Amino acid sequence: MSKTERAGFKKLYRHYFKERQALAGVIWLLDIRHDPSKEDLEAADLLADSGVPVLVAATKADKITKTKRLGRMKSILGHINLPEDQCVITSSEKKIGIEELRDAITEFVADA
Repeated sequence: MSKTERAGFKKLYRHYFKERQALAGVIWLLDIRHDPSKEDLEAADLLADSGVPVLVAATKADKITKTKRLGRMKSILGHINLPEDQCVITSSEKKIGIEELRDAITEFVADA
């Protein structure tokens, strides 16, 4: 995206999070293979400022070894300042964590 497009999305996010009082939360899809980008870090700041609850779905878990998944999740959450209980490791291709994600979303909405 261009800088202009990113600025437009940032403005849209800020407005949306301020105006949507009934928003139960945000399910944030982040690729487990990569640390958050600059834009992801900016989004993390916007979400933190909004006070909107966040649940991270760390996607593409099938693309890395099982032994690396927890470490990658911790690295991602450390960058965006979220606790482990706000993340579910998932893979839609291999159906890893899909049931856990459904349960987490159900709980997330029920708490709203």
